Amino acid sequence: METKISSLKDCISDACNEIIPIFGLEHRLICELTESTLNSCEEVNIIAGLTQGLNGVIILEMPRKAACLIAGKMMGGTEILEFDKMAQSAICE
Repeated sequence: METKISSLKDCISDACNEIIPIFGLEHRLICELTESTLNSCEEVNIIAGLTQGLNGVIILEMPRKAACLIAGKMMGGTEILEFDKMAQSAICE
């Protein structure tokens, strides 16, 4: 049975409400953009392409400090002081 998604915004918001608090962080959904340009004012941006018949991308943006915190927890609780290739790989998981 196929599930039809009527609002991608609701799905993303629900997922963030469940996942982000695990890292001791808060989130806010800024907006949905229909433009074809990337506008971000944060230091770290994660861009995930949509699949399964959906078009577009999801951009998660965050300060470097938050990215290091998440990467550290993804790496077994390691303290990350520099957002290097290893931290980038961890946060992209």
